[in-house]
Amino acid sequence: MMPKWMDTYEERGGAIPIAVPDGHLEGFLRIIFRGMNLDYPISDNGGSYGIITEYRFEDGGKQKVYVSMHRPKGIVEYTRDGHFALGISGKDWWYSALPMHLNGDSEASFDDGLKQYGLYILADLGYRPSSVVVAVHRDSRIKDVPHFIRTYSNGQHLGNLGTELVGLSNSFITVNGIIMEGRLIDSQGKTESVLRDRIADAIVEIAETGNSVEGNDGKILKPCLIRKTTPHAVGRLDTQSIDSVKRFMNDFKGRLDEVLGEMKSDAQYAGSFQDHPLLKKLDNLYSEADV
Repeated sequence: MMPKWMDTYEERGGAIPIAVPDGHLEGFLRIIFRGMNLDYPISDNGGSYGIITEYRFEDGGKQKVYVSMHRPKGIVEYTRDGHFALGISGKDWWYSALPMHLNGDSEASFDDGLKQYGLYILADLGYRPSSVVVAVHRDSRIKDVPHFIRTYSNGQHLGNLGTELVGLSNSFITVNGIIMEGRLIDSQGKTESVLRDRIADAIVEIAETGNSVEGNDGKILKPCLIRKTTPHAVGRLDTQSIDSVKRFMNDFKGRLDEVLGEMKSDAQYAGSFQDHPLLKKLDNLYSEADV
């Protein structure tokens, strides 16, 4: 059976649809894609949009691509349901929105989980690595995650748990036999305040430094549920049966690895794309090409 995105493939002139996230990843991905000869505009209002552009192969060939911008969770769901051949979103969102059991923290276990949904890892973009953590109020006697699991799976019941990562949190609760008398609260981007205001006994949150959690009276428990959650480009396995799409996906991965390798080899690169020397290099490259 052909994927859903093939229904509009001809209408868009043979453009392969890919989904990219809005927010802080926009600028980073634009730099990466421009280095791969795939350019698209950054949205002005942060909303969803779609645009048809061209991808240029090394041999001079061209492939039309439909770049569509969405929220990270939506990208996972739309790619899973076959509306896109390729989606880019954080590892935490792939885990949460599908959902998959959190069985270890390796790329191999993540890839195995994706395959249940007909998906596979195309590339780890390695940008701004953060962690998925469990946190409790700073006055809590809970010391770490094993203590948290022992406490709430052996008699004592957990109250509310606040999170945006509902699927991943459900997996964590189920796998570890945690007993809840409360419920999972979808925090809608205000996870730390749910803990600060004592609406929840604990939260599952994405943390880069932990400062925001600690600034809201929280205490992060170790170890992390996911040590390194970065944006992942994920493709659909059924695209491998279509020659033109397979060629694009393979070339896309090679070029992506090449550009990321150049960025990571720069000793000055610390995950902040705004000051990366490659940005100026690419801007110069494109300004010269546009003359």
